Amino acid sequence: MFLYDIERTAKEIGLYLNAGKTKFMCLHKDTSESMKSLTGEKIKQGEDFTYLGSYIASTEQDNNIKLGKVSGAFNQLDKIWKSSGFNKF
Repeated sequence: MFLYDIERTAKEIGLYLNAGKTKFMCLHKDTSESMKSLTGEKIKQGEDFTYLGSYIASTEQDNNIKLGKVSGAFNQLDKIWKSSGFNKF
């Protein structure tokens, strides 16, 4: 299994998999199988996760959050644009 290969390779250089903090996710496949680490600890299945600020499983949720952040930033700039100092340019 791919996870076992990663875990074995990491162990060779002194790293380890923390099963309590690790989750796995399956896209486009309904699975009820559980995954276990090399030590036999059960790894939980996650529904979604964030990678570099983007939601992986839900593009709609990702877009909604980004639009909310843009809207908030735009509203803060509105105060600057309406100020008397900005109109001098």
